[in-house]
Amino acid sequence: MIKIGVIGVGYLGRHHVRILKRIERVEVIGVYDIDEERANNIGNEFEVPVFDNDSGLIESADAVFVVTPTSTHYEIGKKIIGLGKHCFIEKPLTYSLEEADELIELSREKGVVLMTGHVERFNPVFLAIKERISNPLFIESHRLSRFKMRGDDVSVVLDLMVHDLDLILCFVKSPIKYISAAGVPVLTDSIDIANARIEFENGAIANITASRVSKDKMRKLRFFQKYCYISIDFLNRVAQVYRLLRENGEPRIVIDEVNGKNEEPLYLEDLSFVETILGEREPEITPEEARNALEVAHRILQEIEKRGIPD
Repeated sequence: MIKIGVIGVGYLGRHHVRILKRIERVEVIGVYDIDEERANNIGNEFEVPVFDNDSGLIESADAVFVVTPTSTHYEIGKKIIGLGKHCFIEKPLTYSLEEADELIELSREKGVVLMTGHVERFNPVFLAIKERISNPLFIESHRLSRFKMRGDDVSVVLDLMVHDLDLILCFVKSPIKYISAAGVPVLTDSIDIANARIEFENGAIANITASRVSKDKMRKLRFFQKYCYISIDFLNRVAQVYRLLRENGEPRIVIDEVNGKNEEPLYLEDLSFVETILGEREPEITPEEARNALEVAHRILQEIEKRGIPD
């Protein structure tokens, strides 16, 4: 039985508590949040102990989930890993690359699992389709969300676009040659809508748009490769594969539809973390991969800063 605690029980933290209660061989030993009323509400809802400080929770646990604002990830993560506890940190891993490097090195020294919450890796439709993606030549992504009063401590690049950067880097194993990017603040003091174009050394190109000021929600990623076009709708968990076939010398387009099984990506993600701790599987996402997505996100932010914000 793995004893797990959760630090930060806002919107997403609450769902982690709910899901961890479903997983066999897991005991949720407690929660902590700087908002005492919120922590007590979650404790009552899921019948778990509420700690009045994070240190007590960390010391009592085998593993800890960090579901707090990005600016706090490093300090909390360092405390957890430093005590030899396994650590799950919601994306992005940290705010800065230096912080990420320190946590990764510390996790190696302590021999603990460090995992970041890139939940789209566990979307059932992605799991069902990923083996059919090979050497993409052009990639297009749109991740649009309605504005919510959470995650706005960082730009939309670190809040939303980082998901697609992680997915793209799964399939394009090539150094980046050039990045062009633009973005503007709309409802916050940070970048709320952004677009980036990434050119890789192998010739692949990715065009990525992320917005948290959209009327409608969209989470789509499209891969174009030789004789094949794959469109993934993460929101509705369905994908289409368009393939070019030739019959008797005549070209024909064949369309396959792939549906993801009806399971919550967050459940599959949390289960993966538990099974990795138990040594039953290799990590689906390594901390080094999370760090790579963070690095590209910061390069995009640097390009946006160079361009400047229009008047």
